[in-house]
Amino acid sequence: MNKTNHSIGTLAPVLFVLLAFCSTAMLGQPYHFAVKHAHGWRSCQGELTISQEGITYQDSKEKHDRKWVFKEVQQVRLLSSKELAIVTYEDQRLKWSGDRSFRFILLDGEITNSLYRFLLEKTGKPLVAKIAFIETGPTYQLSAKHLHRWGGCQGTLIFSENGVIYQTDDKEESRTWLYSDLESIGPMNPFHLRLTTNETSRFHYGGRADFNFVLKEKMNEKLYEYLWRHIHKMESPSNGISSK
Repeated sequence: MNKTNHSIGTLAPVLFVLLAFCSTAMLGQPYHFAVKHAHGWRSCQGELTISQEGITYQDSKEKHDRKWVFKEVQQVRLLSSKELAIVTYEDQRLKWSGDRSFRFILLDGEITNSLYRFLLEKTGKPLVAKIAFIETGPTYQLSAKHLHRWGGCQGTLIFSENGVIYQTDDKEESRTWLYSDLESIGPMNPFHLRLTTNETSRFHYGGRADFNFVLKEKMNEKLYEYLWRHIHKMESPSNGISSK
């Protein structure tokens, strides 16, 4: 055996392991978390697993074990880097209306951008992400105040190639939206921006949540056209129509 063939023979097992690892990574490794499940006045602890097959919760007593295939998940709400809720199509017990949700607090690990992307792909539905996932550098950014029903919080609106991020120090008030998560935008004036999202809400018209921002600096026409283009997937601001 010559030296070249010997080298190939030595490297073959290593290459096989690397290819197997890459294939597994591409398929998506299961995510395992030790969690606390909050329900009613009490809570229990167990393991939450998010995999290709769906989402599973198992506790030590099996009393609260649950398993959801992704089509049975109405919405996943990422409430912080350590907390998430799963909204189902089940009716909320002991209440007149509303869908049942299951809330979990992570006791180890955290919600990462890779898990966010994995859930987006597997559910095929918009997620509520109260975390600022910044994947690419900002194309534009504006200081802003997000108006709540009472008061508001201050932060920064970041507009990138992938979507819109609102970053704030206030707990559970940051947001990440892909452009596909946004239905429309509506500037009342250059210092106000409304984002209509695909987030489900019982308190907004049509079940869609509006987010209103007071801008601390003027939003120019170029930025508005940029947002409009990305939300409506237009190739250019004029969409091939002459401005004359």
